[in-house]
Amino acid sequence: MSTVLKYLVIGAGGVGGNLAAFLTLSKKNVSLIARGKNLDVLQKDGLTLQSDLFGEVSVQNIVALAETDYYEKPDVIFLCTKGYSIEDTIPFLNRVVSEHTLVIPLLNGFHIGRSIQKRLHRGVVLEGCIYILGTLLQPGVVRQQNSIFRIVFGVPNNGTKPSLEIIKKIESDLKESRIKVNVSDDIELDTFMKWSFISATALVGAYFNQTMGALQREGDSRDAFIKLSNECESLAIAMSLKLPKRLVEANLQVLHNTAEEATSSMQKDIASGKESEIKALVFDVISLGNQYNVSMPTYKKLSEKFK
Repeated sequence: MSTVLKYLVIGAGGVGGNLAAFLTLSKKNVSLIARGKNLDVLQKDGLTLQSDLFGEVSVQNIVALAETDYYEKPDVIFLCTKGYSIEDTIPFLNRVVSEHTLVIPLLNGFHIGRSIQKRLHRGVVLEGCIYILGTLLQPGVVRQQNSIFRIVFGVPNNGTKPSLEIIKKIESDLKESRIKVNVSDDIELDTFMKWSFISATALVGAYFNQTMGALQREGDSRDAFIKLSNECESLAIAMSLKLPKRLVEANLQVLHNTAEEATSSMQKDIASGKESEIKALVFDVISLGNQYNVSMPTYKKLSEKFK
């Protein structure tokens, strides 16, 4: 393995666009898979990054490609698409993934890596999640708000044994790119905690059509957020996950560090009539609750609006 890792970021939205920009600015070897008008602008004008960490920067040297124009074998793939796009991405992954490639999914959902690994012919899929307030403002322009930009990834408990050298190199490269990183010893727990927070905020925000600020104040939406968090905690206990503290306390702490005007991408997509991640963020939670015989009355009540 080369000491210089070759990165591929799939998905050029608020997550992938920011990640590729930060890696590019720190002179890492990274390519970004994009499509449509976004790809056209990226190839013609580069990427405009509006960042609370970097300021406004024109990333002229970003390498943006369509799937059909990428022929390399990357060392590391960060998968930053929407959950409903995974199936469409699998053929491309099977074309570019080599035996030594590590795939790190940064999607909203739970056990995403496990699902992808079953569909790949080769390579190793880890589990991961990302904390970022990132938005694609328009084609070729991404926004990154406040100091929250953290990637958590780790090896799932399924016998997978990737090289410790490459794990440490990824950690080092991300830190050099001004991205906080945590190589998790319990990635199932960490991805569940992220999933529970995004799930609760997305469902409450979409149901009440409110921003995070409303959830931060006393009222019906905050009460619903707390009930959803408690139902996720019951699910975590049933799954024998070792929560470090009450899940509702952890979720409220993250909530109060979130910009008041922020809304989830699921909420935005539902409001604009687009395809959304409601299956991965809401109905998959309910399905897992049914699997573990956990009562989820608030999830079921609020989700009825979106069936």
